[in-house]
Amino acid sequence: MAKDHIIPQVYMRWFSVGQSQDLYYFTKNPWGSKTARLGSPGRICHRDSYYYLNPNLSKKYGVDISHLDKTLLKYYEDNMPKHFDGLLNESPDVTKESAEFIAECIIVLKMRSDSFRGGIFNSQNVMGALSKVIDKLKQLNPGNEADIEKAMEEIKNKIKLPATLGELHSESLFKLLNGERDEMFKRIKDRILNSQWKIVSAENGSEFISSDNPGIFVTKMDEIVSTHFGGDGIFTLPLTPQKALQIDFSVNDAIALDNKKVGKDTMRKDIVMRTNQCTWSLCETTIYGASKGAVENAMVEM
Repeated sequence: MAKDHIIPQVYMRWFSVGQSQDLYYFTKNPWGSKTARLGSPGRICHRDSYYYLNPNLSKKYGVDISHLDKTLLKYYEDNMPKHFDGLLNESPDVTKESAEFIAECIIVLKMRSDSFRGGIFNSQNVMGALSKVIDKLKQLNPGNEADIEKAMEEIKNKIKLPATLGELHSESLFKLLNGERDEMFKRIKDRILNSQWKIVSAENGSEFISSDNPGIFVTKMDEIVSTHFGGDGIFTLPLTPQKALQIDFSVNDAIALDNKKVGKDTMRKDIVMRTNQCTWSLCETTIYGASKGAVENAMVEM
């Protein structure tokens, strides 16, 4: 059975211990243990046979059906270091090309999560969309209502299968690699690019951790959620144990023709700890970091 990663390993390696490729991680378990282990990024943040395309779709996107994981991740594995370099080195701005890549990367990191997959590609949402299509077809084809209903019923029965819903999710990710962007994706990307960016450094004596659902959003009502890109609030994406990208959606800061301004700030120890606890609260199953203590201290029920 394939072990498909949902997080690029290059991102996880930014939280590795010293010069090694290992990091401390903890995966939720039924035994009540809360002891972080030391291991490689290859051992965590994967799911059994998570990605799937039928032969026709794999042919359409020109990918080997047995290597979907590597195909989906390769683009980000290859390009994240180059485009995130300016942020990691606290440059006062990043190129427009890098800013656009970073904005898309943030969206895709969220799209790959179990929460997104379960929230968007579930039977209820897909059936609701199909019902609208059925109604429209009936209006356009009076007299053929029974045939339309029968055909759609067959489609609905197939879509109820988890494998079919997983395929819809996988195809949405391959569409992005193929250069296809729907209007919702474009709107979210523009919102990210035209909000205020800062690199925040963890105060001495504190460290950021991350998870298999990277980034937390604090709304104006002080609610902690995974995403809320359509509303106001602050999104924090840990990048290393020392640095995080913070995007304030309450402040309009339009991207320039050739670059994106990036401010600088320091985050107090107690806020770093709170951020880590929120990371634990919103993770799917796994958190990780460069410090055993930082990982274990984050495991506080909120």
